[in-house]
Amino acid sequence: MGFEVTCSSVTGHVYTVARSHDLLAGDSGWTSLATGIAATPPINTYVDTNVVAGVPCFYRILLE
Repeated sequence: MGFEVTCSSVTGHVYTVARSHDLLAGDSGWTSLATGIAATPPINTYVDTNVVAGVPCFYRILLE
């Protein structure tokens, strides 16, 4: 159980999934949840199993 994050992916690329609870905190407000995620085209999926109900959060996908 958790929150599923999906994004398009490209063969040969590697990604990082990051989460923040505060977009105003800038780059320091982001926590990497997973790094070194190999592309699985056409879509990559990551499940955040540490989501707290009722606490808003934001996700970003970074190309490594």
